[in-house]
Amino acid sequence: MLRFVRDPDGTVRPDPERRRKGRGAYLCGAPECTSRASDGRAFSRSFRARVTVDHKTLDFGDEWQRSEYTR
Repeated sequence: MLRFVRDPDGTVRPDPERRRKGRGAYLCGAPECTSRASDGRAFSRSFRARVTVDHKTLDFGDEWQRSEYTR
């Protein structure tokens, strides 16, 4: 599972090393998870706050999922 954290400005960032402080939200390895998380509502529920999810973050999640399935 890939961990994401919310920055103070509300931006969601990937945390693959799982070392950043704060509440985390996790994305599973299934491709459907990224498509469900793309609108940001799932992350908002997890963080219990409004968030901004940019395309770069979702692209990172897609790449991570592909690399996990090819191992």
